[in-house]
Amino acid sequence: MQAASAEAPFSSAEYLFEVKWDGLRCMLVRDQAGDVHLKDRGLHDITADVPEVVAAAKRVPPGSVIDGELVATDMEGRPDYPRLRQRLAGGARMRNEIPTAYLAFDALYLEGRPAATSSSPTTSRRTASSCSRRASSAGSRASSPSTDRAPTCLASAARSG
Repeated sequence: MQAASAEAPFSSAEYLFEVKWDGLRCMLVRDQAGDVHLKDRGLHDITADVPEVVAAAKRVPPGSVIDGELVATDMEGRPDYPRLRQRLAGGARMRNEIPTAYLAFDALYLEGRPAATSSSPTTSRRTASSCSRRASSAGSRASSPSTDRAPTCLASAARSG
């Protein structure tokens, strides 16, 4: 689901609020054979460019599809899109200079079964996608949405730059 703008920050149990990571939206697939594939919005395969994400994604159960975002950060840990573009242009050979992380937003399939159904709310699918990785690692993390802290999160993000 795409983000939507609002005129001012607000809190509501009907919405999920999360940080804008300024990365590249991607689909992470771990097929039934256990192979990992990472595709951007244009369905370009970027798997070979991010071996650290592929290694972390081995914790995702086979038969899973996870929606998320590929991110690179600056030296202070802030998302840095130009740095991500530089990394993708340089590919895997730049993994030590510009590491990336995959931030999971939503589990669409888990272990070959649809996770995204009209009866499975996004919050429960996010919990499942987070648990499916067993723990965060250097290459994969779950994005942490909030329903009631949007103004506080916005102020914190503004202070961080």
